[in-house]
Amino acid sequence: GVDEFGNRFPINFVSIGDFKYPGLVYLNTIPALFFGLSELTVRFWNMISGVFLVLLVYNISLFFFKNKTPAIASSWFIALSPWSIIESRYGWENHISMVITTLGIYLLLFSLSKVKFKPKILIAVTVIFIFSTFTYGAQRIFIPAFLISLICISLLKNNKISNQHKQLFLILLAVLIFILIPALSNNNRGRIKEEIWKITAQDTNRLQELYVGAGTSPIRIPARITWFFHNKYRVAFTEF
Repeated sequence: GVDEFGNRFPINFVSIGDFKYPGLVYLNTIPALFFGLSELTVRFWNMISGVFLVLLVYNISLFFFKNKTPAIASSWFIALSPWSIIESRYGWENHISMVITTLGIYLLLFSLSKVKFKPKILIAVTVIFIFSTFTYGAQRIFIPAFLISLICISLLKNNKISNQHKQLFLILLAVLIFILIPALSNNNRGRIKEEIWKITAQDTNRLQELYVGAGTSPIRIPARITWFFHNKYRVAFTEF
């Protein structure tokens, strides 16, 4: 129940100072019971996610196209995707996080396509999305953006999800609350800032070089014009 530094059931792991997300760490305790602290334990869930993604893509394609041919073609492409093959063999969080998120999206869309929204699926989707946000940082941006997009679509008339905006809003609210909980910790605030506001020392040095270069060039570009195109806000936005 404690990490290497004696913290009980932490919501982030200090690791080498990058404060890793807890999702995969806690999941790894399950195969560790059977395989010990081995290479198989570290790669177990990614191996499972690589296989499950093929089945998941097949079902999503079948849901959209109502035809087995594009569904088989889609699953064939993802099965042979070099990106998925490589990522599902490392002990990293991004592949399994993506698969968990995709599962939540599939269940949500499947439920929205029905005449009546089922509360059990609503709860399952909420739990899946929340867990995914504790697995990899990108989901803390992608999932809210996806849900907001769905809410906007649901507000439009003459579509299958026009009456589901309240349920979607509840899912979004729950996800946002759990995303903000880690911000109570100073360590996590640093991690969140790094994800959203990415301007490194190297970026800062590069900006200084551009300012000096503009001032010493034969053209003598005005400082304000240089700043307008090259500033920390533009760098952070581009990285975001």
